[in-house]
Formats: sequence, C-alpha cells, structure tokens
Amino acid sequence: MNKALIVEDDADLRNMVALAARCCGLEPISAATLADAISLLQGGPCAAVLTDLQLPDSGGTHTLRALRAADGDAILVAVTGSGLATQKLRQCGAEAVIRKPFTLDELRAELVRVLDAHPGRTASRIGDSPRAE
Repeated sequence: MNKALIVEDDADLRNMVALAARCCGLEPISAATLADAISLLQGGPCAAVLTDLQLPDSGGTHTLRALRAADGDAILVAVTGSGLATQKLRQCGAEAVIRKPFTLDELRAELVRVLDAHPGRTASRIGDSPRAE
C-alpha cells in the first residue's frame, strides 16, 4: 500500500485527514512538525503529502518548498486556512489546495481527484464515490 504523509499539528484534524487517506487506499503516517515530516520522508518516499502550512517550526510557502525538496515525486496537497493565493501555493509545488474549514467528503473528493491524475499512486479506494460511508 502506498503511504500518505499527513503533516498537521492539530491532532483531531490530523486524524480526519488520515481517515480520508485510508478511504483512498493510502497508508497514513503522520508528523506534527516540518522537521518530523522531513525525517519520515528520508525513511522512504510517499505517494502523497498532505500538509498544513502553519506548523510550529515552519510557515507558509517555506513548508511546501521544504517538503518538495525532501520528496520531489510526492503529490503535494496544501491544507490551509491561510489567505495565500492558490497560484502562489501551486508555484511552490502544491498540486492541490484544500481550504479550511472543509468536510471529510470535500477532502476525500479532492484527494481522489489528485490521485486519479497519477495512476498507480494508490492501491485501492474504498467505495466508488468520494462520499464518506
């Protein structure tokens, strides 16, 4: 099963994002800081990295650039409540931007969309639609 790295300092939100990743056939691993995320990426590649932009040890576009440098092949998804422009985030390596607040259904739908654009990045998906069961 392909791994998805969830980088989020809020434990409840990290668990919600991990659930969405599991529903898309990915094995979630998690980190609460950029330093921990980079350490995990050095242990092996991930199919996707879903990251908050405001972390205890990093913020904004620096977070995206650092993660992209650590794993140039991962699908990078920015999960943010910041007002940074989507175009700016994409220029820094994000393939998708999910704005907070969001629902589990919205998160799953966007994750399915991004994964479908990269065949072979997910072993399987639970269910045929992006709606939560």
